[in-house]
Amino acid sequence: MALDRYDLKILLTLKREGRITKRQLAERIGLSTSPCWERMRKLEKRGFVTGYHADIDYAKLGRFCLVTTLVSLKSHRAHDLRVFEQTILNTEEVVECESIVGTADYIVRFMIEDMDHYQRVMDHLLESDVGIVSYHSQMRSKVVKRHSTFPLQKFLTQQMTVTA
Repeated sequence: MALDRYDLKILLTLKREGRITKRQLAERIGLSTSPCWERMRKLEKRGFVTGYHADIDYAKLGRFCLVTTLVSLKSHRAHDLRVFEQTILNTEEVVECESIVGTADYIVRFMIEDMDHYQRVMDHLLESDVGIVSYHSQMRSKVVKRHSTFPLQKFLTQQMTVTA
């Protein structure tokens, strides 16, 4: 699907204001409500918009820690990667996991109560024999920047220019 300027405006507006009404969105991008709504549904259906969510300040709910862990695996066979990934998907303390290229194989982010809780989770993963050969952890001390200010408009404009 080729994006035009209206699609780009829809994406940019939804990124900033995910709770905007259909009518407000249509007004902002310069279309009537029905065509704007159809475009938005097509963007969702084709996977350009993957969801809507609320950003929650977990610190206000209680005592939580975010631990980022670099994980290296013993083996890189497809079966071994699937076993590790399935285990991570089933570990409720994992809030994000990305396969990476570099000195480690995965970046895993855990939301835990404290370091004892984190160690229990890691001990369970190690005892589960999911192929972890080493891991290195970092605990977040403070949030410096919470929301992405990725220059989406600039990036998409450059991409549209390159493909045109």
